[in-house]
Amino acid sequence: MTEGLRSADVEKAVYATWIGRRVTQDLIQSWVDGPLADSWGKKAAARAFHICRTGCDAEFEDPFERAKPSQRTMKPSRVIPGAAAPARNVFSVSQALSWLAGARADIQEQRRQIPSLMAALMN
Repeated sequence: MTEGLRSADVEKAVYATWIGRRVTQDLIQSWVDGPLADSWGKKAAARAFHICRTGCDAEFEDPFERAKPSQRTMKPSRVIPGAAAPARNVFSVSQALSWLAGARADIQEQRRQIPSLMAALMN
């Protein structure tokens, strides 16, 4: 139980840091087109960028369009509960990734990658 409480305190501190760390759409765009696309693929990166901009998940207008993830033509599909639009801090970006990870077969692995992806966004 003590270990669980310690872990919760650490997690709370991480989230507080993420909430206090502001991000611009330009920074998110660079991160989406770079580290996120490299780690999760261009399609997930494009969806994440759309969520961070609009608060909605999206589908691809043209699945074969050749463009950077942030430049893909998307059509909104559904509002993401609790999504901040536009994302203005690292925590909001992490929530977009959590949404995407929840829909994937390797959810636990994807969720474990979120802290390192947020570190890449903050650097």
